[in-house]
Amino acid sequence: RERERERERERERANKMPDQETGEQTIDYASMVENASDMIVRFDTELRHIFCNKAVEQQLGEPREFFLGKIPQESGSPPEQIEFIAQSIQKTFESGLEQEVEQSSPTPDGILYFQTRIVPEFDSAGTVKSLLAISRNIMEQNSPSNSSLKHNHEKSQNTHS
Repeated sequence: RERERERERERERANKMPDQETGEQTIDYASMVENASDMIVRFDTELRHIFCNKAVEQQLGEPREFFLGKIPQESGSPPEQIEFIAQSIQKTFESGLEQEVEQSSPTPDGILYFQTRIVPEFDSAGTVKSLLAISRNIMEQNSPSNSSLKHNHEKSQNTHS
């Protein structure tokens, strides 16, 4: 029942967003998303990347066009990471509930740690039509979760070595 109430709140919030905006507002939103320091990715119902902002390119060291149209399994990431990402995305599609996850990602600059909020986007019928994944690099943060994330990564590296 709590899940149903949460899902209904998400639908109401999504439906309050205007479907069409003036041209100026659209440009402002596009600029804001494009220039955000957090990575912002939109996934369709087939789990394909349909949008990546330029932070994806800056953080992961791959042109964003590399990801567009691909599912996580086609990203070239390690299998454990791919499985984690795909399961997290699928869980949000199935539940219709926002979730937050933490993950590590290999990049040309070494391992980076991200906190990702996965947010469902609903159509007018209340069905999840796409997801936004907003990822923040938490490497610099001195938080307990960051410490445990590093520990879990090191433990995983030792297990797979």
